[in-house]
Amino acid sequence: MGLLGSETFDSFRDLLEHHLQDLYDAEARVIKLCPDFQAKADDPQLKSQFEAMERQAKVRRERLEDVLKQAGFEQQRETCEAMKGLIKEASEMADATGDAAVIDAALIQSANRLLHYFIAGYGAARCQLQAAGHEDLGKLLDTSLEDARQNDESFANLAVDVINKKAAMATA
Repeated sequence: MGLLGSETFDSFRDLLEHHLQDLYDAEARVIKLCPDFQAKADDPQLKSQFEAMERQAKVRRERLEDVLKQAGFEQQRETCEAMKGLIKEASEMADATGDAAVIDAALIQSANRLLHYFIAGYGAARCQLQAAGHEDLGKLLDTSLEDARQNDESFANLAVDVINKKAAMATA
């Protein structure tokens, strides 16, 4: 979709296809980002969490491929401008210098933002699929929604239990 809203939605189906293709693009972008975040992370648990995030994103992307195919939509990516912006900010965090624990806290903050986009996106897509009479496909996306929620919770728990405590000890 263009930044000035040049997309045309003549039907709910058009909107749904656009939304699913947007999520498909967002997943591809996150898959590409995860190895960079894994390399930048200092904490071994955080490195593992980014590895898990990449694996889960690949599974969610495969589910989206299935949903797109079963709904009769093209398996193509609609540029996700929102994810591009979130990743730009996240990359700036990853490129920052300073205390390793503080950088780890910044990486988690960025991961949570990315995952919240997916939580909102999959929730909306599930509802749209159900409204369009695709209950079975909505249930597939329910799984993706739960995966994103669990991944978000894992990052949040790691932040609260370990990373933020280390980062709070950093002094300038």
